[in-house]
Amino acid sequence: MEPPRNGAVLDELALAGQAARELAEELGIYAAVEDLQLRVVTRGENGSIDLTYLAPALP
Repeated sequence: MEPPRNGAVLDELALAGQAARELAEELGIYAAVEDLQLRVVTRGENGSIDLTYLAPALP
C-alpha cells in the first residue's frame, strides 16, 4: 500500500480501500471495502507495518 499523500489521514476505511484495490489489481477479485475485516497487524524488523484483511467467501 502507498503511504498517505501530504496531510492526508490514513484511517481504517482508507486502509481497507487500498486493500480492496490491491485484491482487485493483483488477483482480479472484487470485494466491497465494507466487507473486508482487519484481522492482524504486525510490525516488521525494518519498521514496516503489515496488515492482513479477511474477505468474505466469494463465488
